[in-house]
Amino acid sequence: MSARVQAYLKRFAEKSPIPIDVVFQDGFNFRTRPEEPAARILFNNRRAQLRVLLFGHIGLLESYFAGDVDLEGDLRLALRFGMDSRMGKHPKLAVRVRNRWHELRYSNRSLAQAKVNARFHSGLGEDFYSQWLDLPLMMYNCAYWKEGTQDIEGAQRNKIELSKGNQSRESYPMTHDFLYRDGEAR
Repeated sequence: MSARVQAYLKRFAEKSPIPIDVVFQDGFNFRTRPEEPAARILFNNRRAQLRVLLFGHIGLLESYFAGDVDLEGDLRLALRFGMDSRMGKHPKLAVRVRNRWHELRYSNRSLAQAKVNARFHSGLGEDFYSQWLDLPLMMYNCAYWKEGTQDIEGAQRNKIELSKGNQSRESYPMTHDFLYRDGEAR
């Protein structure tokens, strides 16, 4: 099975200049480029390999979340490798089928299901959300970065003021808080 996963990953690895080592639990391994690897993907079991064969990049991510795959090295470059490789551009059939089933089963088409979905997501609690949302507002959508804004909290307050009608929209652009600031990528 390692050889099949290798063949699958190699198809995408050619699109990224970032060198990655891939190591399987049976000792089989390969490197995507001859240079020193920026990161190493470690398959801990065959279940992780099967997930990748069935679900592609989603299977790789799910295996990581489940502890069946480990990552050593530079996480930022490993994520860049994934984006460069465009593994998610054409999801595997199993992903498309599962996504369609999930949409039919859990969409907000009915008020009852929308309430269940809201309770599930808000029920994760402040301990969870405080790890990755800005404090103290705990907002996770776009922010308004007008000139002179120093931090995410200020940008979120700008957005709140704008939504109340206290500022004009033309005074500054709306941008995604983690990508841009004052019109420049960060």
